[in-house]
Amino acid sequence: MSSTVQAIDSLASAETSPYTTTSNELGSTEFLSLLITQLQYQDPLDPQDPTEFTAQLAQFSSLEQLTNLNDAVLNLQLLQVSANNTMATNLIGKDVLYEGATLEIESGTPAEIRFSAAYGVENLTVTIKNANGTVVRTIGLGEYTSGAHTVAWDGNDGNGNALADGDYSVSFTGTDTDGNTVEIVPLTLGRVGGVTFENGVAYLEIAGERVALSDIFSVLAAE
Repeated sequence: MSSTVQAIDSLASAETSPYTTTSNELGSTEFLSLLITQLQYQDPLDPQDPTEFTAQLAQFSSLEQLTNLNDAVLNLQLLQVSANNTMATNLIGKDVLYEGATLEIESGTPAEIRFSAAYGVENLTVTIKNANGTVVRTIGLGEYTSGAHTVAWDGNDGNGNALADGDYSVSFTGTDTDGNTVEIVPLTLGRVGGVTFENGVAYLEIAGERVALSDIFSVLAAE
């Protein structure tokens, strides 16, 4: 009789991953049902090898543990998404520093140049380009420690002429005392006007831009 009953381990072997659900996988209910059926119909004169039976139980136990672990991870991911979404809505109306190279001149008043240095930088240079990508000013900023910094500028081009209102972009180059390149991240200051949700992910709306939470450098109290 035992030859007519398919072994449980051969059925379970069709499973490719405990994290992937397919029509060939066995859930805990189906696994136990097959196990009980196999015990009921096995030949009393030729019972199943207890070693094989123990191996099947161990296999089921491992599968169940992996399934429970997978469920726990998914629950943690959902919790994290929920927490991020809640935090995003709490940022509405707040001023934030975020990773971005935009530099604006509005009503003749230039925005401050902001950046963060990964390490202390000996020779720092900022290049300012207009909306067409043309370089309008290059400024040697000198030496700075690691961390976030703010630098004021006059809004003039390299010839001392006032630049027109509009959006500009900045890029940085810097080296340390040994001449090694230092990573410089440009920062932009803006006020969060709203939150957009896309595929369960929250994006902050700042001056017409969508900014991911991962790009937020710091949050400041709105004036």
